[in-house]
Amino acid sequence: MRPRHCTIMTISVSFNIVLIGYIYFSTRKTTINRDDGSRIMAASLGIQKSQTDLSHPKFLMGLRSVISPPTHPVTEANTQVTNIDNENQNTPLVKCLTPTKSQNQKQSVYSWNGLTWKENKTVCANLPKFRKGTLRTSSGDTPIFVHEPGVDKYISHHILVSGTWEREVAVAVVAFLQADKNLQFVDIGANIGVISLEVAKLGRRVVSVEPLIDNIQRLCSSVDAGHFSNDVTMVFNAISDTHEQVSLGRDQDNVGGTFVLNNNPNKRNGSDVKLIGQYRELVQTILLNDLLSLLSSDPLTKVVIKLDVEGYEDHVLNGADEFFRQVDVQTVVMEWTYSKVPGTAETIQSFMSRHSMYPYDFNHWPLELTPRAIWPPNVAWIKQSRNP
Repeated sequence: MRPRHCTIMTISVSFNIVLIGYIYFSTRKTTINRDDGSRIMAASLGIQKSQTDLSHPKFLMGLRSVISPPTHPVTEANTQVTNIDNENQNTPLVKCLTPTKSQNQKQSVYSWNGLTWKENKTVCANLPKFRKGTLRTSSGDTPIFVHEPGVDKYISHHILVSGTWEREVAVAVVAFLQADKNLQFVDIGANIGVISLEVAKLGRRVVSVEPLIDNIQRLCSSVDAGHFSNDVTMVFNAISDTHEQVSLGRDQDNVGGTFVLNNNPNKRNGSDVKLIGQYRELVQTILLNDLLSLLSSDPLTKVVIKLDVEGYEDHVLNGADEFFRQVDVQTVVMEWTYSKVPGTAETIQSFMSRHSMYPYDFNHWPLELTPRAIWPPNVAWIKQSRNP
């Protein structure tokens, strides 16, 4: 009986080994064939394997998913800004950036020309190499291109020395945005992009509006160097309550103090302003309402606004009723320094009240009970219902 039992056991073990081997090689063959089929199909379509970056929403103008570029260490040598023609490249037509000299992409800069919106393909083309600083943000450091401190003694100088400018404003904006992950950001009077870059580094959608070409070009360079081309839309116009061409006034040694010269006594009468003439180029104005048509294919829904236009804040709001009706504006962080004068202050507060927005300081202390003339330099208008 023992020999027969051993024979049966041997046959059983051998059968199990053969069965397991068959299952293993059949499964492996299927997997290999599936992979080979995928590669063959991709090759026939001219597609290379790439990783889709799902960490950012599909922001600008209805773009498709972003294809993540290979990562490279960012160095001083590869931050120079140039442009390429995406239409002549065998790559998807999406706004992505590889931080090398040879693969920079065109910027998302738009301008209203008096009749319609156009993509501005020249303002940020073939840029010189600007002076580079490092902006310290709540989400980490990012490159920022600045003016020489001799001509911009406040913003550029402080960034080069400390990596920050008006840090309390940036902290307040970020805090408001972090209260709701769906909030987007509109930066009116973006200057060289201190707050725009802070918010882009946070990973939120940004619309930056700036009228001075010297600033918008530096912002283009900073957006490129920080890899924010998918997050930031730049608008090269001034904002007013009518469509016209305006001059920009020069504040001595203070590029950050550039302002709309036309019909702006609030800024010109400011005690710290040293008006030294105007920039040569005239700038076309838009209404804040006009941003609705520019962004119609990918509308803004719920936003925080930073409004710093050197005494022209009332003009901006006079052309903003439709924007505030269609977009859920949760907070407006506003410079108050040049808007506290009688007449202007009442105009601003009346507009904000119509849209259920009320003034607070950055500690959320209500300011309505305090005379407007002694409000802090920056005010947060926060939407809330006052109905009982």
